[in-house]
Amino acid sequence: MDNERADSLCLPGAPDGEADPHTATQPVGQREPGRWGGPRILGRAPVTRLEDVAPDVLPAERPVYGGTDVEDSSGVLRSVRVEYAGAGGRPEAPAPAVGISGAGSGTVLDHVQARCSLGAGIAFSGGTAR
Repeated sequence: MDNERADSLCLPGAPDGEADPHTATQPVGQREPGRWGGPRILGRAPVTRLEDVAPDVLPAERPVYGGTDVEDSSGVLRSVRVEYAGAGGRPEAPAPAVGISGAGSGTVLDHVQARCSLGAGIAFSGGTAR
């Protein structure tokens, strides 16, 4: 569930304010951490990242994110629970349940929960989102 820099990811939550679960599709009892990738926001806000990275530090095909728009709006994550995510990383560094990279201050992050993730719960990489 990736969004590209020109996109906006919108998970507005349930109308009653309850957490809206985004989870693995396996039946209850068969779910385990790392069953899917989880949402990734790739924004246009400033980041600190080297242009040239030593081999094997970051994959060459790493996603493009970051820019100069501090007020970038990369979407809405409100009253969202992400479960059993973390697939897509390397065995020694599993992907987080929710990845937020270069998202600006116009991005809405409100009551976001990560549960049973293979990697970190919520990982920020640059940006001005809060």
